[in-house]
Amino acid sequence: MRLPSRVVAPAVVALTGLLLAGCGASVSVGDDDETVARTDAEPAIVDQADIGFTFARPPGFRAMKVDAANTSGKVRVLLGIDDNNLIAVRQFAPKEMPSASDLKAATVSFATANGVPASAVTVGKRSGLDVATFDTATKVDGASTANVESVFAIGGATWQLECQSTQDHTADVRKACDTALDSIKPK
Repeated sequence: MRLPSRVVAPAVVALTGLLLAGCGASVSVGDDDETVARTDAEPAIVDQADIGFTFARPPGFRAMKVDAANTSGKVRVLLGIDDNNLIAVRQFAPKEMPSASDLKAATVSFATANGVPASAVTVGKRSGLDVATFDTATKVDGASTANVESVFAIGGATWQLECQSTQDHTADVRKACDTALDSIKPK
């Protein structure tokens, strides 16, 4: 599994003085048994101790191992179809952004540090939460990928949900990303 390292470069949020958590070499992902709880009547739910929310695991996505040598930031949850079509959850900041404007400012700072224009960051509602979103394009293992970065505050912290796809799986990953974002619930 390889996630582009340029999208998770460190940046300082001037507004709040918080260091964004998309940096560092420590990477961990729980096993299927740790990250997914399910009953026969319910879809698979990702419920991991080190994230402050749960969400539905999209159909066809399974827990993946992180390629620590080629991934920046501590990935808390990694789900995928294959090595390049993934959903990754990272802690973006150790505290919840107090407002939609603070969330947008922090995300703009992060996006511009990664070469994305400030105008590309939008804020909308998903699962009743303010979610700042922007798109990027990268190369991973020689394959072009499209990434959707979504940043939101819940459970005492601010989180980044990254959806990475190759051209042949863009529709599948975007649909899976929507499933995850539309099913977020606080713990």
